[in-house]
Amino acid sequence: MSDAKYSPLGKLSALQQVQVRLGNTGIRVSPLGIGVALLLVFSLGYYTVSSPVAMKSNEQEVSIKELIKASIEFAERGGNILVDIRKQADIGEQSKGAHDDVAEGPGSNDPVTQGDFQSHMAMTFAFKKYFPTIHVVSEEKTEKPDMSTIAGPHLRNREVDRIITEDKMYKADDITIWIDPLDATQEYTESLTQYVTTMVCIVQGDEPIAAVIHKPFENSFAWAWTGNGGVGNLENKSNDAPSNSVIVSRSHAGNVKDIAQKGLGNDVTVIPAGGAGYKAWALFDGTAQAYVHTTLIKKWDICPGDAILRAYGGKMTRLNGDEIKYGYQTDPKNEGGMIAALNDYEKFQAALKDAFGA
Repeated sequence: MSDAKYSPLGKLSALQQVQVRLGNTGIRVSPLGIGVALLLVFSLGYYTVSSPVAMKSNEQEVSIKELIKASIEFAERGGNILVDIRKQADIGEQSKGAHDDVAEGPGSNDPVTQGDFQSHMAMTFAFKKYFPTIHVVSEEKTEKPDMSTIAGPHLRNREVDRIITEDKMYKADDITIWIDPLDATQEYTESLTQYVTTMVCIVQGDEPIAAVIHKPFENSFAWAWTGNGGVGNLENKSNDAPSNSVIVSRSHAGNVKDIAQKGLGNDVTVIPAGGAGYKAWALFDGTAQAYVHTTLIKKWDICPGDAILRAYGGKMTRLNGDEIKYGYQTDPKNEGGMIAALNDYEKFQAALKDAFGA
């Protein structure tokens, strides 16, 4: 039989057992004292985890780890706003007019909501406050908020620290941040929230070097950095994608299906979807092999996907094969369509370039 069953301590609570054992040594411990001590320990642990880290970035140089961690935090802030506003009966939907690339018909309306504006304010001005000497470009424009209300980034992210083992400093004036505070606004208004993302793209000079794509209604993140040979947190399931498959815009599909069949054959699988961020992520999760857009598209839509694809050895270009430049002084409009693939980029680009006459 177990000795514990007949131990004089066996029927006492854990706290009482501690008191008895310490009492036998001549030390008296009160329950209140133990409670206070435990509270202090837990409070210290919480403070250590939640308190902001002192920033290495300054007016001359910025840390890539800090930029990525802040991008994740700021994208989450914008995403939380989108989720909260989408729960309301009135999301403040307005119209910007017609899309630049769609003159009339389905998908011609370019909607904007309070989600776009509020997410923009939370994300854009957080970068402007805490990384004041980098360049920031956002899809939306609003008045400047009360900057004292914008909290700093905590810069605590174990995943980023684990994957990026060596930090790198970049000249602040060489860095541009492209922000899409609500990608897939049309789908957001239709409650097709699986397509909705908030996105941040980090550019050095003209080249995208890192990005974050956040799915707020799933609370998931994709991020990557092209440094150290390319690192990120995405699992590559691209081999699960249907053979000869392309993903296209559900609202701006145009004649993509006919042209895709012309270039890739009648067995091509065309998958309509909302949101450029969703479609770029779909090249990793086994949804499609290539992502094609045939008309004008904005750089805040495609820069994040471009950066993440580069980190994993994929490629995104104009349909004619020209690389896309993302410096803050460049035109935010990308003319000439776009083709992207994680694998077999050359196959898809060559076939679709000829089919579209790019």
